Amino acid sequence: YSIAIEAEHLKRDGTKVWSELHIRGIFDERGNLVGLMGISRDIHERKLAEIKLRESEEKFMQFAENIDDIVWLEDEKGNILFVNKAIEKIFGISREKVIESPIILTSFLTPMDASRFEKNINNDQIKTSYQTDYQIRLPDGTSRWILLKRFPILNEQGNVYRRAGIASDISSLKEAQMELVRATEKAQESERLKTIFLNNITHEIRTPINGIMGFGQ
Repeated sequence: YSIAIEAEHLKRDGTKVWSELHIRGIFDERGNLVGLMGISRDIHERKLAEIKLRESEEKFMQFAENIDDIVWLEDEKGNILFVNKAIEKIFGISREKVIESPIILTSFLTPMDASRFEKNINNDQIKTSYQTDYQIRLPDGTSRWILLKRFPILNEQGNVYRRAGIASDISSLKEAQMELVRATEKAQESERLKTIFLNNITHEIRTPINGIMGFGQ
């Protein structure tokens, strides 16, 4: 029987250090406890790293849960490790469902975009980031545009072992772009019709003038 205890204690100079104490019981032939044996080791650097990591994770969680964009983290096999609550607002499905079955997201895509999405997801060895947009169709019949940014996280050996991503709702931007295209096309069509009208008017005016000039000659 043994126990391990992690504790912070003060050194003689007043500085705080973390140590790990392993205590093991010593028993006689009858199974009676007759003593204790302990081993202590310095885990100060490891503990500081763990505390720093935990604080970073807490800051990340606070940030991720308070933005409108979808933020997620996945392992090297494509399993979702974390996704923020924005997924529920944009797609209308619980994040638990997405974590359980990430492929469910392809059901919101158009067939062409679904094919592009699967192709990008399957490029597991890509060590560079990529960005693209997709059109999604929601159960209520409305559609939205999503700008997706996905990038790899490399380990010390330079291999991909995590991926992270951000997806933003750019529907308003897309609508503004399409409105600009429609306005441009309308202006071009108006210019084309104006040119045709002016050419016709010029021809109609020129014809009788040419007749009069010919008659005068």
